[in-house]
Amino acid sequence: MNVPFLRPPFGDEEINAATQIMRTSALSSGPARNLFEDKFRKYIGVPSAVAVCNGTVALDLIWQVYLRNGGLRKGDKVLCPSFTFVAAANSIVNAGLEPVFCDISRDTWNIDVTSLPDELPKIKAILAVHTFGCPASMELIRAFALRRQRDEMIIVEDCAEACGARIGNQMVGSFGDAAAFSFNTTKNMTTGEGGMVVFKDIYEAKFAGVLKEHGFNLPTRNAIVPGYNYRLSNLQAAIGLEQLKTLEERNSKRQENSKYLTERLADLKVGIEFQQEWDNGSHVHQVYGFLVPHWIDRDKILKYLIDNGVEAKNYFWPTIHCHQAYFGKYGRGRMNTTDNISSRVICLPFDDKLSIEEMDYMIGAVGDVIKK
Repeated sequence: MNVPFLRPPFGDEEINAATQIMRTSALSSGPARNLFEDKFRKYIGVPSAVAVCNGTVALDLIWQVYLRNGGLRKGDKVLCPSFTFVAAANSIVNAGLEPVFCDISRDTWNIDVTSLPDELPKIKAILAVHTFGCPASMELIRAFALRRQRDEMIIVEDCAEACGARIGNQMVGSFGDAAAFSFNTTKNMTTGEGGMVVFKDIYEAKFAGVLKEHGFNLPTRNAIVPGYNYRLSNLQAAIGLEQLKTLEERNSKRQENSKYLTERLADLKVGIEFQQEWDNGSHVHQVYGFLVPHWIDRDKILKYLIDNGVEAKNYFWPTIHCHQAYFGKYGRGRMNTTDNISSRVICLPFDDKLSIEEMDYMIGAVGDVIKK
């Protein structure tokens, strides 16, 4: 008898994208989510993973865990780069914490803790963003945390753009105390919309799992704390399982495409600069960006590219400390590199499916407008 509302059993090799899920009523809850969490934590190399409905919620959940377990208190200061998407700072402020904006490295475009002044206020946490898929220097960040604070400093990795990136043989997301991933449609792997939280501490992960399920102790469905509905659906998890299978292959193709673009753009010999990675870092290029020469009007180049069918963008403009919600309201040090890079960066349409012809067209367009 075919009973479509019964959930079929899923083994490790039995899920094929969302096909089986769609034949049942198990679209919201079901075994795919648990399997996705398990495979993802093994891939990253951490003891736990909690699937959530988007990447911003992943950050929100991390701050809530530390606020409720006493690791952080309302008003505590969190070091945060300004050259990133505004969701990073929004999550900090909405949790009742205070961002302290800091400058970025001229090479990697990631948070630069070596540029911080000695009179920096007491920092309780660091949000290390792996910008565009380029790993931040976690070694320098951990050394800063140990050197500056007597109390333990919480290190959170924002891996929204860096799923599959490595430092040496270790995955980003496994260096800090916690990490947030995004599976938005723009990312290297996607569930349409979704995210993942990973923790080094298994008890913090379990608490995160309670908070994101309305605060339920699931076996009894008794709400033991006020929680949220931050769940990833079973259908989305099934998509995530299929995406995870091919992530390494797709990231490798992104790296090939990035190398091709960089070599050909450099051949133009017009003063273009590129994002660099540490010697032992593995950039996965969720976004491909370059810097136009400082004597050229970036907006003129953007307009030319867009007018000629190249959907180029100027991430991140404005930077967070220049947004109306943040301008002049939170502490920050010098932002010279952030301001310089954000005024010169151009990001080209980019993914693992770009053809040589498409990349050559974009390179030609860049060369045409810069040489005019």
